[in-house]
Amino acid sequence: KMNMNEWSMYLHVMGDAFGSALVVGNACVVKYWTDLGTHRFLVDPISSLVMVSIFFVQTVYIIRQTSTILIEAAPSKISATVDTVDALKAEIIKVLGVLNVHELHVWSLDTSTVVCAAHVVIQTDSTEHVNTIVDQIKQILHANNIHSSTIQSEIIPRCSDRCKTEGCVVQALKKNYSACADIVCEHSECISNSYCPIPSSPQRQ
Repeated sequence: KMNMNEWSMYLHVMGDAFGSALVVGNACVVKYWTDLGTHRFLVDPISSLVMVSIFFVQTVYIIRQTSTILIEAAPSKISATVDTVDALKAEIIKVLGVLNVHELHVWSLDTSTVVCAAHVVIQTDSTEHVNTIVDQIKQILHANNIHSSTIQSEIIPRCSDRCKTEGCVVQALKKNYSACADIVCEHSECISNSYCPIPSSPQRQ
């Protein structure tokens, strides 16, 4: 599969070759097909419009692809099984021990390289367990064509003493306006300027 540089070069070369062939063909029609009368002179503008239309469509595609990379947008389809960033987030949350995923960003460096960064809230008392979970997350990313990623873990201690009465609700998440477990600034303006989702009616406990 050609990358954009190769495809652009290919279009440029093919445009020159196709244009040269049309010039020769149009000249032959104008000179030798005299039976067509003055209508034979239309072959030149018609063939030119056809050639321009073909290459215009391809050029628009290249410009759209290039613009997506320049603005660091998420690819239109991350992998064969995961289409959107939300779908990727859902896959990560399925990992045992992961409570929340926020500030998940996926963007393209080129047509074949996709990069990911995310904050992952993990509930555990073991550093080794954190490493295991991060490895599992990276395996999910690798399976979805993301081979360069930065995972920031936000660790919350286990709440085994409250599991029976509260269903193991994470108090640190309940107390924050946002989904950030490691939030430092609790000012409303600070939180509103972050990438973390804010509940519609936040309640402090």
